[in-house]
Amino acid sequence: MSILVKEIAIPANTAQASKQRTTLKLHTGIIHRLLIDIPPGPISLIGIQIFKGGIQLYPSEYGTYFTGDGIVIDFNEWNEVSRGNNMLIIYTWNTDTQYDHTVRVIVGVLKEEHLSVGSILAKIIAAPATEAKQD
Repeated sequence: MSILVKEIAIPANTAQASKQRTTLKLHTGIIHRLLIDIPPGPISLIGIQIFKGGIQLYPSEYGTYFTGDGIVIDFNEWNEVSRGNNMLIIYTWNTDTQYDHTVRVIVGVLKEEHLSVGSILAKIIAAPATEAKQD
């Protein structure tokens, strides 16, 4: 498993129409957890969207975005990351006219080798057998 952290500084006066683009390269496997940490301060003047392969993944409804103030958006996920489609594109903007803001995107990825049927079977076979208890 790998956990990737991307801290993104969003300058003041970054309009949604000219949103900032940040890339996060992932290992092949499965995205199983996503957290977005929005520290106190932006009073919902920032926006965050996450895309993969040209499709908006988070939030899942196209055109919507995450925002907030002093919150952590945290959810479990099951989204395959394959070779050639292993980049998350994170779009951010900040309509605050005075202050820059920083957000943190944290992605948990189960690596490909831990997901194959052979790997899972090998772990089951290698596990020590337990004796059944007789009453």
